[in-house]
Amino acid sequence: MTFMSGRSLAVVGLASEILRNVDSKNIVATYPLSVYKAFIFTRKGEPAISSMSQLNGKVVGITLGYEFNSVQWDKYQINLQHFSNEKYQFNRLYAGRVDAIVGFLPDWIPFLESLSYDPEFPIEVGYDYIIVWNNPKGRRFAEKISYALLHMKEDGTLKEIMGDRYMEFDYRPSEPYEWKPSLTQE
Repeated sequence: MTFMSGRSLAVVGLASEILRNVDSKNIVATYPLSVYKAFIFTRKGEPAISSMSQLNGKVVGITLGYEFNSVQWDKYQINLQHFSNEKYQFNRLYAGRVDAIVGFLPDWIPFLESLSYDPEFPIEVGYDYIIVWNNPKGRRFAEKISYALLHMKEDGTLKEIMGDRYMEFDYRPSEPYEWKPSLTQE
């Protein structure tokens, strides 16, 4: 709310939420702090989901508010069960009340010993960045912090800070609001 009202220059994350209310021309995203990937998890020992068609006729738990623009759930015969938080999803999976659950890495890293998933089948991949207003002050901030974050990734500082929650990423900006390095900067 503070960012949307213009009382702050920047906010961490929430790009998809901001883009529901703001034209992408009005924001700039910095170089990423990290990456996130959404996967479909099953109980340990059960087959990993590696295609959406494997979910036909299945009950899949998903947390309220998860938005996936790239997934066409209604194209398949999937019974989506919405839960208020991830703990309920996990409990229902292990109680056998859902066949699979949707979750994000790195958030689910602590539970991976109890889950199966196909690391080659993320249903969504995105970046956590700092979002700023596209104005002179915002662009200056984005430029300075982005180069600092890029150097932190290259020298291993981001990995050191993130610890076990660090996931390697190869940043490839694809949206007009995403930061791109200029040729004049080192």
